[in-house]
Amino acid sequence: RRRQPTWRPPMDIELRKDADGNEIQPKRMACRHFAPWITKLIEEDAEMRVKNGWYVRGESPYASPVVAAKQPSRGPNVRRICADYTAINKCAVETRHPVKNQDEVTRRLAGSKRFSSLDMKKGFHQLRLTKRASLLLAVTTSAGMWLPLTGPFGLHTLPSHFQYLLSHRLLHG
Repeated sequence: RRRQPTWRPPMDIELRKDADGNEIQPKRMACRHFAPWITKLIEEDAEMRVKNGWYVRGESPYASPVVAAKQPSRGPNVRRICADYTAINKCAVETRHPVKNQDEVTRRLAGSKRFSSLDMKKGFHQLRLTKRASLLLAVTTSAGMWLPLTGPFGLHTLPSHFQYLLSHRLLHG
């Protein structure tokens, strides 16, 4: 197992607070029912995510349903399998982080002699989650419950967190 770079500490999710200062908890959502052929796609997708180390089977007091979104540009029966994080997005504190100015980054790299290429493909899946975040982002399917170990698509705080890590940890401010 590879050691995680220090520029990628585990990500947690900050929840909004009510008037008494208590965290607002997301509602547990029920599993959605799909046609058998879509259920098969969902099961195959879950197996792929486990194989890649992005998800594990588990239990959580929270749950978000799976969505099989159409992708007409890729074919009539092609679906993108993702979670409906509407409930958690309503409870999570939204973070914002500006994208670095490309001219500034280029200026700071001027004169550098060594460069490295980084794998930014599936960048969110490179973000590790804390145990608490994993429980909050649990996904429910007809085959059971899955806990993400890395950042899943659909959580509104992930893009800004990813940009923060790139800007402040990798590019040093």
